[in-house]
Amino acid sequence: GRSAGAPPTEPCGRQVATPPPGGSAGGSTHDSQTEGYYIVSGGGTMFTDGYVVNGRHVLSPDLNGPTCSGMAFDVVKKIVKPGDIIIIPAGVVHGWLDISDHVDYLSFRPSPGILTAGWTHPVLKK
Repeated sequence: GRSAGAPPTEPCGRQVATPPPGGSAGGSTHDSQTEGYYIVSGGGTMFTDGYVVNGRHVLSPDLNGPTCSGMAFDVVKKIVKPGDIIIIPAGVVHGWLDISDHVDYLSFRPSPGILTAGWTHPVLKK
């Protein structure tokens, strides 16, 4: 069962009995949140596009609204470096494949109705 306080989940993405080989772990899509990154320092390999297989749909994560996460397939891999800007529209699969040292980025989330006025990241509330 779920731990106390864990958000409810439901299946999402393509449901298959036997996933194909070669997926990328950590793929996610946000139902209605566009997400952008401006790479400040470091970098790594991101992936976008494709589809999630046998994912879990979390209805209420803090930053991005309803989100489907799982193994991603048929992704496009791209090395990102300082100065790069990445825009990921709502519903597009994305994630990180490799961060060799570190990556610092400014994230912008312009979709209305997800983050509310006065919202503070839980890490900063301690």
